[in-house]
Amino acid sequence: MCGINGIVYKNKDITGLERLSTMNTSLTHRGPDAEGKHSINDRVYLGHRRLSIIDLNERSNQPMFCPDGDVIIVFNGEIINFKKIKNKLLNNYDFITNSDTEVLLAGYKVKGIEWLLNEIRGMYSFSIYDKRTDETFLVRDRLGIKPLFYTISEKFLIFSSEIKGILSSGLHKPKFNEKAVDDYLAYRYVREPNTF
Repeated sequence: MCGINGIVYKNKDITGLERLSTMNTSLTHRGPDAEGKHSINDRVYLGHRRLSIIDLNERSNQPMFCPDGDVIIVFNGEIINFKKIKNKLLNNYDFITNSDTEVLLAGYKVKGIEWLLNEIRGMYSFSIYDKRTDETFLVRDRLGIKPLFYTISEKFLIFSSEIKGILSSGLHKPKFNEKAVDDYLAYRYVREPNTF
């Protein structure tokens, strides 16, 4: 289990790194082995709490960058077939780790998001930011085994592995969702995209 966090502002905001640090701190229990955070142009902020499982070396800490630095990823999960995917990419990418995170990064960089999503098998949530196109991708496994919460406003997108990551940013004020109570009483869970 790891934890991912991020804030993508529409315009520059220099408070992002401080907010991201608070978000990361709220997820310390998800990843006690390492913490990473990165700012891109005072507008995109990506954070990670790591629980080291595959490739225990520090070189696999996150956020992780492709060699030219134009694609960045934060990842929580496990890609079961990452070695098979890595073999498909060996001729087009110089790997420096043995991690499934770098395989995701390379797959996106070399083949694109659609190819990557068709290839990967496992439980995961991740965000990829592409500097070349100024695009942010948020991806979660089809069953939602690895959580990914987000909120969007006119000024920003915030995402996290837990709701408390979003709330600790100080950018989103929670409002109780009465519809969620009905769902919970009827189904014993709250159906997406709703939360309490």
